[in-house]
Amino acid sequence: MEQPVMKKHILFYFLYATLFMSCGNGAKNNENDSAQKEADLTESDPSIPHEVSKGNKTYAFMPDTAVKSVILGNPKCLKGFYRANGSNAVSLGGGHHALTYYNRTKSNSEEMELLITEDTNGDDVVYAFIVQREGEEKAPALAAAPIPATDMNFITGHGIYIGMPFDHVMSVYSNQSFMEWEKGDTVYLQYKPKPKDKNYYKRYKPESYSVVYKFKDGTLRRMEYTVDPKQFEKQ
Repeated sequence: MEQPVMKKHILFYFLYATLFMSCGNGAKNNENDSAQKEADLTESDPSIPHEVSKGNKTYAFMPDTAVKSVILGNPKCLKGFYRANGSNAVSLGGGHHALTYYNRTKSNSEEMELLITEDTNGDDVVYAFIVQREGEEKAPALAAAPIPATDMNFITGHGIYIGMPFDHVMSVYSNQSFMEWEKGDTVYLQYKPKPKDKNYYKRYKPESYSVVYKFKDGTLRRMEYTVDPKQFEKQ
């Protein structure tokens, strides 16, 4: 008399387990389908920003914050740069200024623009620097007479420079991730810090820092390093 009851219980548990596993697999399948659809959409329309990476993206990454002696958010270094190169500041309004320098010692001339604000001590600090092949884009406010820089090679602290191949820039950011998109003949890479990187950011919050690289024909033509100027100003 007990055997039919046991069979019913066994059948019930079998059906329950089958249903549970099907639901679990269904959720995973939905996630996989969603990821595949996003990948297919990106492949069909590369203008949509999508994540690209080299490695496993797990390692904390020290920010790239300098071009030679110019360091984002460091007023002492900027004073030294002024003494060596001079200043031709153009007002951008709101207490912000732009200074432009160039390097014409090579066949592909380069220009660098520094965006300046005053910190809480009244000292000038750089909140952004833009380096590009000369004439690549109209910078925010090119001075009438850009200054030739005595420190001629505009190379970042991580060794990135105009004309660098796409793959070499990616290799500098080993185990990190970018957002990538295309617009016309230009490929864009944007790097923003992740929570794992926060201990490297002393002068400003990591979420205010951003880097954009622009490539044409597989080589770097323009790079923009930016921190929100409000990170330095008295609020």
